Amino acid sequence: VKVCCAMSVKEIESLRLLVKDAAAKNLLPTAAFFCEKIICLPGKTDEDHYNLARLYFQQKQFKRALVTLQKASSNDSPNFRLLAGQCLAESKEYEQCLSVLGEEDDTASASDMMDQNDGIEVSAAMNLLRGKVYDAQQNRVKAAFWYKKSLQRDYRCYEAFEKLIESHMLSSQEQADLLNTLHFKDSEVWLQAMYKSRMEKYDLSVDKPLQLEDCGADVKQSACSIFDSSIDSMTIVAEFYYYHNDFRQCYNQTKKILQIDPFANCCLAYHLSSLVELKLVRELFIDAHRLVETFPESAEAWYAVGCYYFLTKKFDQARRFFQKSTSMNNYFAPAWMGYGHTFSAQDESDPALAAYRTASRFFSGSHLPPLCIGMEYAKSGNLQVADQFFSHALSICSVDPLVYNEVGVLRYYQGCYDQAAKAFEKVLELCQDDESSVWEATFFNLGHCYRKMNSFDNALAMYHKSLRCSPRTASTYTAIGFTHHLKREFDTAITFYHKALGISADDALTTEMLERALREASYFGSVTPSF
Repeated sequence: VKVCCAMSVKEIESLRLLVKDAAAKNLLPTAAFFCEKIICLPGKTDEDHYNLARLYFQQKQFKRALVTLQKASSNDSPNFRLLAGQCLAESKEYEQCLSVLGEEDDTASASDMMDQNDGIEVSAAMNLLRGKVYDAQQNRVKAAFWYKKSLQRDYRCYEAFEKLIESHMLSSQEQADLLNTLHFKDSEVWLQAMYKSRMEKYDLSVDKPLQLEDCGADVKQSACSIFDSSIDSMTIVAEFYYYHNDFRQCYNQTKKILQIDPFANCCLAYHLSSLVELKLVRELFIDAHRLVETFPESAEAWYAVGCYYFLTKKFDQARRFFQKSTSMNNYFAPAWMGYGHTFSAQDESDPALAAYRTASRFFSGSHLPPLCIGMEYAKSGNLQVADQFFSHALSICSVDPLVYNEVGVLRYYQGCYDQAAKAFEKVLELCQDDESSVWEATFFNLGHCYRKMNSFDNALAMYHKSLRCSPRTASTYTAIGFTHHLKREFDTAITFYHKALGISADDALTTEMLERALREASYFGSVTPSF
């Protein structure tokens, strides 16, 4: 009898090694076959039941996995509850899943026999699952709450962080507050830098992504190795360039990423959006075809097709493919925004507003949907309602210059030129007086405000900055000419009116102002002061 027992134990251990080896080789049916034999033997343990259930789960046999867990003698440990909850969630039995997990985060002091010292805390994984369940039920407030709880329990639960950021669940201030509650180890400052860079993407005062806190030389060397080679780190750099309006650099970065890993979907939204901003139609056409052939079930692939048609101004077709992208992934923010833009481009305000409102409901932490809603109301002349949405956008993100630019335009239309000037000055402060073509309109608008306030010298300074951003803009030459005209500097005004007509010969306003300047110059004489 003693010999038989020894052989039985040896046989079980041999089978366990076989199961482990088969699972490591991704031979899941083979591993499950032998693991099922183990639980038929007298020496089985609860861990054997757990391993078999996990193998069934990996093969998408969720009900079978659940039944296997229920057969264990003690199935109330956190890991058993987590796997049971995952099976129920995959089976779309959400209420039962929450019942198994429990509403309270009651696993903080629980020890689990299969936990490893350096592993993700099971309580963090359970909080993540709670968040996913509420997400599936479209209860975004509770989903965000549990994702935050998951990160606070274990900041290494990256999936919870990704859900919060990609789904735009938190405002800029809420993101900063969450980051302050996470206490990173000294050896993981690289992870802290990645989190921080993603949370600061709209802050143009940040001049460099992935900045490390004070750390030792060895830690810094390891972090730099990760930043130089990791696809995720390279994507963060691309994201930094995109939100700093350096679309060429963003495109170069994403192109480099896709050369290293052609299937790196994490950078596709920035890659495709940069192609639209740069108006690279041919490259967008090629990428869209490649993505549809490679990932026909992905939201990014059909978003690429929508971007191509949007860039070629075929808005009806673009709308159809943006809508298809949202059907693939209901929480893919770029497709929702693109869908709204197709209506806005054709001055169809009502459906555009409906699309932006849907995006605002799904992505409550993003200021872009309320900003676009405000812009639509401003276009239709409903300035009071537009003002409310701009204020809401500012409450979500107070560091994006685009919001202040729209506030400035609104104040200008309301005749509040001093308030408009302050808003435009805030834009230039946030973008650090960047004289790129992106901010040409802001310099131009600020010049208008100064001119309305009879501050002609300041107005001319802004117009000339606008001209440096975009040297071939006729309206800027006209504005400079008109400002000199108001100063009774007729010769200079006439010169700039001629330059404007040299770019746009059929501009009726400039032609009229030129004729008036010539008449007034001949009547009053040349009164241009000499400096």
